[in-house]
Amino acid sequence: MREESKIISEITKSESRLLYYLPEEIERAFAEGRGVVIRDGEKLVGFGLWDFYRDWTELHTLYIAPEYRGRGYLKKIVAEAAEKLKNQGRTNKLFLFTLAPRVASVAAAHRFKNASYFSLPLKTWLAIGKARANPKKLFAYFKHGFYIVDAIRAQLWVLDNSAI
Repeated sequence: MREESKIISEITKSESRLLYYLPEEIERAFAEGRGVVIRDGEKLVGFGLWDFYRDWTELHTLYIAPEYRGRGYLKKIVAEAAEKLKNQGRTNKLFLFTLAPRVASVAAAHRFKNASYFSLPLKTWLAIGKARANPKKLFAYFKHGFYIVDAIRAQLWVLDNSAI
């Protein structure tokens, strides 16, 4: 996984809309069962990561290589992530933020609902804030420059099976 973690890290560094993750962070996420990778033979097609904030799980860093986009791989990543989370007993409360219409479409297909930021509990927001205020993440945010303002416009998509 070490070489793959370096490749994924480089992708997060070079893609303008992804937060940058160090190879060690990628390695840790996969070691903790917080990620999925899709391959076409030896070629990396895409990946997705997630983090836990109290009893909520955020799907993030959903990426498909440009030459594979539009072929259903994003749906496959979300489905595999949902399966892994189900096996971990973490499928009750999921969320993601996106500005990408394709990601929003896939989220809706997986029963996520577009929601107000107030849909997440305050304690979850505090946990998110604490994680994102980590000094190691400053470069990840700095990399975005003026794009960071777009984060404020990102839509929140929520799947709360505990309310069903």
